[in-house]
Amino acid sequence: MLRNKDIEGIVGFSNQPVEVCLHEESIGAVIIVHRGDLDTTFYQGIGNAGPDYDPEYRPGDNKWAASVLAMNPATGEIKWGFQYTPNDPYDFDEISEHPIINTKVNGEDRKLVVHTARNGFFYALDRTNGSFVHGKQYVDKLTWTTGLDPKTGKPLNYDPTKDVQEYSVGSHSNRARPTSNRLCPAHTGGKNWEPSAYNPELGLMFITAAEGCNAIDTVEQKNFVDQGGAVRPRDRFDGGGVKSTEKRHGSLKAIDPTTGETKAVTKFPYLPYSGVLATAGNVVFTGHLDGTFAAYDAKTLQELWSHNVGAGINAPPITYSVNGKQYVAVLVGARERPNLYPETPELKNVAPAHLLFVFGL
Repeated sequence: MLRNKDIEGIVGFSNQPVEVCLHEESIGAVIIVHRGDLDTTFYQGIGNAGPDYDPEYRPGDNKWAASVLAMNPATGEIKWGFQYTPNDPYDFDEISEHPIINTKVNGEDRKLVVHTARNGFFYALDRTNGSFVHGKQYVDKLTWTTGLDPKTGKPLNYDPTKDVQEYSVGSHSNRARPTSNRLCPAHTGGKNWEPSAYNPELGLMFITAAEGCNAIDTVEQKNFVDQGGAVRPRDRFDGGGVKSTEKRHGSLKAIDPTTGETKAVTKFPYLPYSGVLATAGNVVFTGHLDGTFAAYDAKTLQELWSHNVGAGINAPPITYSVNGKQYVAVLVGARERPNLYPETPELKNVAPAHLLFVFGL
């Protein structure tokens, strides 16, 4: 566990889960372990600072929460870091994958690490030094900032002189204004942990996105043990919560990582939780909470085939071959998600299961 208030430079290496102390009792956790140029570097996404919705409790940028760190796998040295949302008031953790891509950008050979961020932007960074290459909005609606600085990649309304950031007014709550206006994307993103896929022949990233908005409440925690309450230092507390304001839906998108441009889109009726598989035959697979498992044309994202397996899908598909025949497999049996019932009450009727489905190509 790293105990520095603002972590810069060299840290210890451990094969245990890493927690980064951000401000006295604030934690940014490593949830999914990533890999990269394994001989020299791996690229690790870091969770959001806590409490999630009360940034006044944790003033400052809260480095390195909501960030990516390039680390030496032998020593644990941090080579560089890039923070997506400083002093994040939205729960925009960035724990999902950071693919590495060698490609040309504006005619120049570049070594990139890319990220489809929960905050609604697609980022490309130079993985040799962490410098910002480009960033572009990929969600349909985004209200929390007006854009990204083309030089630094920071939100345009980020103010380095402030301890507590005020991004687009009303997009997040605070102690003086306990309920936010419409936050787009919702606190879940954007894209959460669901893995993306890259087709190097087409030069396209395939991602599933959650489209839509919600709202945030801030609640100042006032029952710590030194206040006569039961909450102890380093106990988990959220500093508020979220509430649904509209029905959200999902999408599958093809993104050009050299520009961040979205090249193709298809919409889903439900939020995506499965992740994406792309094959060399230019087919993209993903699953849905209503039990639909589907294949899409990689160039147009038009549906080619689907089959309902009878239970929700919460896992990414994989592909493999046996004796020259290719198969696609997916685990079936998404857990019940009561938090989605207000938006999609029909999902109450989807049966739970514990099954492995395999399809031949």
